[in-house]
Amino acid sequence: MSSKTGVCNTSAFKTPKKKIIRNSQPSSEAVVVGRRSNLGEALKAKGVDQKLPSKYDHGRTIPHFEVRLSKSNPFRLFYIGPQPNSVTLQDILSKDHISALLIINYIVDVKWIRDQLSSASQRTDDITIVASVRADLDGSMPHPQDPEGLKFFNVRSMPYKFGTHHAKMIIIKYDHGGVRVVVTTANMKVDDWNLYVNGLWVSPLLSRSEDGSGNPDSATNFRKDSVLFLRTYEMFSHDQPFRLITRWMEEISILNCVDVNVYFVASVPGKHQTDLEDWGHCKLRKILISHNKLCHTTASQSHVVAQCSAIGSLGGRDPGWLSSDFLRSTGASGSLCNFHLIYPTAQYVQNFIYSAGSGASTQADNQTCLSYSRAVHAEQSWLTKYLCKWVPADSIKMPAIPHLKTYASVDSEMRRANWFLLTSANMSQAAWGSNSLDQSTSFIKSFEAGVLFIPECCTDSESFSLVDSEDADQHFLQLPYKLLLRYLPKDEPFLTNSPPDFYKKSSLG
Repeated sequence: MSSKTGVCNTSAFKTPKKKIIRNSQPSSEAVVVGRRSNLGEALKAKGVDQKLPSKYDHGRTIPHFEVRLSKSNPFRLFYIGPQPNSVTLQDILSKDHISALLIINYIVDVKWIRDQLSSASQRTDDITIVASVRADLDGSMPHPQDPEGLKFFNVRSMPYKFGTHHAKMIIIKYDHGGVRVVVTTANMKVDDWNLYVNGLWVSPLLSRSEDGSGNPDSATNFRKDSVLFLRTYEMFSHDQPFRLITRWMEEISILNCVDVNVYFVASVPGKHQTDLEDWGHCKLRKILISHNKLCHTTASQSHVVAQCSAIGSLGGRDPGWLSSDFLRSTGASGSLCNFHLIYPTAQYVQNFIYSAGSGASTQADNQTCLSYSRAVHAEQSWLTKYLCKWVPADSIKMPAIPHLKTYASVDSEMRRANWFLLTSANMSQAAWGSNSLDQSTSFIKSFEAGVLFIPECCTDSESFSLVDSEDADQHFLQLPYKLLLRYLPKDEPFLTNSPPDFYKKSSLG
């Protein structure tokens, strides 16, 4: 935030100008489906409205989203949630006339989505939704009250236990034929866009030629990987028309994606062998190797900082998966010494709930989007040693619970980043995949989607700066959190299945 203007820039990345502006595994979705959470009611009682803000809320003018999007180049990355001038779904939908939408998500509130379309002066009913949970009406997909053009591709039943349809994307087709892709960490419901901190990446407008021939893919193979991801939904097509998906595969396959400068990193359920490097942590490893981000010199000097809203089983009492699979693929040389996991403390959540005024009778599982089982933590209490506190960055003006998931490789001085990933994938084997002992198979249980930022692709540099400066050649990466505040001996992670007196005022330290 600029100390001179007092304006919060919600673009996660920015290219500094020639002046100093710095001054400052159960399901991984713990939510209440089908009604407003108690936390939402508490915030509403304190005057925090959950409705998406209009362009002139509280007497302030929010710049048109297209202007903000242009200023966010070349990264086009935003943090959203309870902060001034946050990007809204209405903002994203307000550009040009929309002819069709593909929404891929875990939880969808269809009424809320249609309200945002209406507020953005969009009239299309050509909407395809790929989801597991519907939060409005009675949860039926479809429902008799749905408009004729609304189609559902139901992924409620996953092929593996503890698997979740967790990927979150929006693909927008406009009347003029162009397409825009949005990759986000937010569910399609009001709480995720107003109460919790989430992230989203918005693609450039992707065009196509009249016959679709000669359109290039990006240097990162974004088009190829996106189409491959959509094709995997065929595993659910035995009782519903796969044409709902192939239609969008055809749309994307002829787009000119040359201006896309991020990698698409996804996970899909399966025991992957021949396609092992297409998904999960193995895909991430393949990309990082191609950019020399896992070479011995780089890895030995780098720290992997993970930040998530849910933690699954990481191998029980033995941290084998974390060191042998995940850290091997992310560049910490398999060493837990170079690993840091940012996750809210119980104290932070308690204080946040009380600051919202929700009272002592509230239950933990109804309050936050966080999920970390008390039983799982008891089996892997060693993880506490590597935990760091969630403290929002100064640009996020309110205490807030994180629902976004980010991963980064930073140097030992915490001043530069080798890469940055925004994704739906929490810290779990189900999301990232678990390799066989001979490394020939990767077993993934969930759908996930994310975008990976590599400096050489985004800014033609070797790394991103984590320190804002007056040097126009230094590309500043604004993390959503503060680095690195380790847990104190008295700190404990927030755990679900908390005891009934968790929120009693006497339990606050």
